[in-house]
Amino acid sequence: MTNKSTNGQVHRLIRPDSNQSRDYLSGCKSFLGLQFPESYLLRANHFVLVDQSSKVLGGALLVAQPGFRSLDGIPDANRNRALETVGDVRAIAEINGVWLDCCLTSPYLTFSFWCQIIERLLETEKDAFLFTFDNSNERMWQVAKSTGANILYSGFTLQLPGMENPANETIAFIDRKSLEVFQTLLLRRNHGRSTFDEVKTAQRIGSRMIKHDFSNT
Repeated sequence: MTNKSTNGQVHRLIRPDSNQSRDYLSGCKSFLGLQFPESYLLRANHFVLVDQSSKVLGGALLVAQPGFRSLDGIPDANRNRALETVGDVRAIAEINGVWLDCCLTSPYLTFSFWCQIIERLLETEKDAFLFTFDNSNERMWQVAKSTGANILYSGFTLQLPGMENPANETIAFIDRKSLEVFQTLLLRRNHGRSTFDEVKTAQRIGSRMIKHDFSNT
């Protein structure tokens, strides 16, 4: 899937080589304050957003098998209830370590990035997807509501290995059907077949999915 931003560069979400992986992980530390343990990274699929010169501009981790850091961060008193809501953890995946360079403010680039991320999620054929965001981020609260995400826990999470500080976060998940609906809306917008209301919804949600929107553990 090839996309062009407003400055004419081509941006693609790819599997990184060793140098690109290093740059992505450096961004996780700089932008998110996260330094993931090696044991977690070895279980994750890495995706990086690159420009025409192969420079890393952002990326994400996708973990398709338990255990999930999103669930591990929920305090013990609340974890069982969250697990009951999730159901079979083998049927879900986790998206983590999402960042997009804060210097990149092109709405089209943000739109392209998230279209490609969603495509990778749906390729897993999982039933639902976990994600985490900081509770100070009002825009992500609105995104979670707009996409029909299910809130598993909201409050102070456990400080997991690789986190610089404790965090006040929300752990949520979105089911596959809701994500497919959102993908269809975005693709219809891209092909010029969206209604006026759909375009406004896509613009509203897409514009919120910038670097500050996901602060994953």
